[in-house]
Amino acid sequence: MSLVRKFKVPNRLAQQMFGRGGKMVKDAIKASEASVAELREQGLAALDELLDGMMAAYGPDVPAPDADLEVLYIKSCAIIDLAGFTPDSGLAEASVSLCDLVDGCQEAGVTDWPSVRVHLDALMLLRRQGEKLGPTGREVVLEGLRKVSRRRTQG
Repeated sequence: MSLVRKFKVPNRLAQQMFGRGGKMVKDAIKASEASVAELREQGLAALDELLDGMMAAYGPDVPAPDADLEVLYIKSCAIIDLAGFTPDSGLAEASVSLCDLVDGCQEAGVTDWPSVRVHLDALMLLRRQGEKLGPTGREVVLEGLRKVSRRRTQG
């Protein structure tokens, strides 16, 4: 009969969590927040550039926008990513609504430019005034966008 040998492999993560040294959680959070703060200006500049580009390509001043909804969807997803730099603006939620609208348009095989433009105007409003609107004001805007998206997807 063979002899069974058992090996205990040390868990590095457990050693780091429970061992001495390293950072305290509060220190790690402070360091993380400092890193995000360093990127904030660049992130806001990228967000503004993206919104301006969307308005230039799809906004009310464009008589015949490019009908490539996939590009609009990708740009809206990018806003969701960048909205973390303005956490109390409602931009992420408005971008999700725009993504829902674009999905609905693609499924129906139509493009509802007036609804897209309502979303773009709301995104610009939320970027400029979202934090000042307060939770109630933002929710009014976001609920309006949700209604527009639902109307498009329901018919």
